[in-house]
Amino acid sequence: MGCMRAALSLLLPVAVALVGCGPKPQQVGGALREGPPPKIVSLSPSTTELIGSAFDTRMLVGRTAADNFPSNVTSIPVVAEVKPDFEKIKKAAPGLVIYDGDLYNDADIKHIESMGITTYAVKAKTIGEFEKELYELGNKLGGETNVSSYVDRIERERNAAEGAQPTPKPKVALILAGGGNLLVAGTGSFQADVLKTVGGEPVGPDADRFAPMSPEALVAAAPDVIVLGTSKATADKDFATLKSNPRLATIPAIRNGKVTALNQDEMVRKGGRVDKFIKNLHLAVTFQVQK
Repeated sequence: MGCMRAALSLLLPVAVALVGCGPKPQQVGGALREGPPPKIVSLSPSTTELIGSAFDTRMLVGRTAADNFPSNVTSIPVVAEVKPDFEKIKKAAPGLVIYDGDLYNDADIKHIESMGITTYAVKAKTIGEFEKELYELGNKLGGETNVSSYVDRIERERNAAEGAQPTPKPKVALILAGGGNLLVAGTGSFQADVLKTVGGEPVGPDADRFAPMSPEALVAAAPDVIVLGTSKATADKDFATLKSNPRLATIPAIRNGKVTALNQDEMVRKGGRVDKFIKNLHLAVTFQVQK
């Protein structure tokens, strides 16, 4: 027995040393993965935000020039401006290219796939579809725990909004500030589904994304509330531009002073802040109805 103890005492340090020399597993979203995290190129601000917030920024090896959230993504190489730079994408050698399905045509995606790179489009038009896509990405990337936590936050805000909807139900237009045209969330868009969730009736073009809408069409739609997607830097100017447009003066929301603002990035992006978008839209619409 003494000899056996002596042998074990000699072998144990060797075993510990060998374990310590092996590759360390990566903790990604609560799932233990061997080796480095997968390499991802993101071709839209929303998907960059999603990977950076709900997964792991270290996965990203390429992004677009417009990506600005989370703040640490700005150090990642830019591989797309208005269009993808296919040579830069190829050089980055990602295992996956992820993108917003509303932003790219089939030709661009097929070009990327022809280089032997797998692609994934985030194209949800409802909260439920978005949650399903989150779980799919969690399975692909090993972020199941982070995804589950994020979905829980989304569901918490959705349940809170559905349980305290404004009365009477207002007609609401979600409008992006800036530019010469009125860009309004289409009635088949993801944003319209969120608006229904918080108790509003979406008014806008017959589209599944933000699309141009003429002043005459917006007047005819007669929204009771307008939510303007803007930024702190330009909010005052954007409000003034909207309210001073004589062609929009008869719209109930403008006539009655029921125009409010939300962070444009949160409104547009299906990224890592959908829970905040639901919460803030619910608060904004409810306040305008009750005031």
